Amino acid sequence: MKLAKLVKSSNLVRAKRLKQKLSPSELADASGVKPAKLKAIEANKAKPSLEEATRLSRVLGVKVESLFSLKFKEKEKKPARVKARKKLKRASGGQPSKRILPLLTLMAGKKEPRIQKKVMRLVGGVGARHLGETLDTVKKWKRKNPALVKKCAGELRKRHKGDRKAYKLIREALA
Repeated sequence: MKLAKLVKSSNLVRAKRLKQKLSPSELADASGVKPAKLKAIEANKAKPSLEEATRLSRVLGVKVESLFSLKFKEKEKKPARVKARKKLKRASGGQPSKRILPLLTLMAGKKEPRIQKKVMRLVGGVGARHLGETLDTVKKWKRKNPALVKKCAGELRKRHKGDRKAYKLIREALA
């Protein structure tokens, strides 16, 4: 890690300048530091060179050490890595997006119960926004896996229980 990230600098240039009732332009002229640089130094947006810091401290009548200070930040500990499962891309609202439909078609061809449960859960999670496309995809599975189509239809009915329009679409498409 770079040292610049571990060190936080602060300065008292503005406070000392105000205490001595100097304007920024007066301090800049007296010290030979450009006014824009002085403004950036006071705002902690720029760090002065050693020469500039020395000149500023002389004009303000203080030691360089009392004008500028460095504080070391503690290194942040990263949390232990946990193996994260790759999540399927989801549309807004946590619903599976239409991008996963081809993947579901591939998964639907498998006869393993574990995979079929996952397909049912994902199909059941599809919101009304992508319902038509999902139903078209599920319809294509009828010949290969009719049992899975029935289970997916049940999941979709559960998901869209109160929505008459969606319920009617499901019934017509998968009946």
